Amino acid sequence: MIERVGADYCNKLQHPRLLKTHFSHHNCPQNNLSKYIFACRNPKDCLVSYYHHNKNFKIYDWADGNFDQFFQLFIEGKLAFGDYFEHLKSWLPQKLNNKNLLFLKYEDMLKDLKGAIILIAKFLGENSANLIENSQILEKIIKESQLESMQQNQTRWFPGNALHNESFIRKGCARDWKNYLSREQSDLIDELFKQRMAGTEAENWWKDEMRWEDDEDENEEYKQHQSEEETTNNDSGMESGDDEENCFESQNRRDSVTSECYSTTSCSSDTSSNF
Repeated sequence: MIERVGADYCNKLQHPRLLKTHFSHHNCPQNNLSKYIFACRNPKDCLVSYYHHNKNFKIYDWADGNFDQFFQLFIEGKLAFGDYFEHLKSWLPQKLNNKNLLFLKYEDMLKDLKGAIILIAKFLGENSANLIENSQILEKIIKESQLESMQQNQTRWFPGNALHNESFIRKGCARDWKNYLSREQSDLIDELFKQRMAGTEAENWWKDEMRWEDDEDENEEYKQHQSEEETTNNDSGMESGDDEENCFESQNRRDSVTSECYSTTSCSSDTSSNF
């Protein structure tokens, strides 16, 4: 990592070099012969991952840190490497203007690891592109890139004496933020994302990953709604055919409201509480 080892160390490395950094675009060294891969993640999961990162690394002195305090520091941009939104915005223009930059979203890599590996190899070109033509090599790369493999021998990522817990690789999933953020905190990030990313390509990213409701929530709410409606209909003496029609109409109404809410970046708490 450039900011950890310094320029002198990097300059002594044999080419071709693989360098990692958390720099914003304006702080990152630029070279027309270099290729850049920018990986980003939705702010809610990024926040939770960064919270555990800070708790684990001794250098941050946050082993006993409070999540709510960390949340406040995150949304105020007062953590190492600065403001999440400004960092993302610094790289966004390069996505369209720099042919030597590959933009990747963490969630897309989770959904299609093989596709991401092929995309990276073709972007790097030359020997990397040739290697993935060999199916055995490609399958080995896929296997070594999976969470189970990366969780083995974790001192290869960072020396154990730098961490409180040697498990540097934690979960590797999406929507883990639901286990940490309150509804109020979730809505606040939604609103910040809407404001700060307005007018950029990113304003329409991560709708599914950031929405409060998940599929299980929807199913449980619908089952409860259906059960309540059946009870009401039975009490009123409605025929079974009328009952089925009402449930169908109710489901159609609910889907349209849900779809409308999810088509925006932020859902206010009073709207969301209606379904």
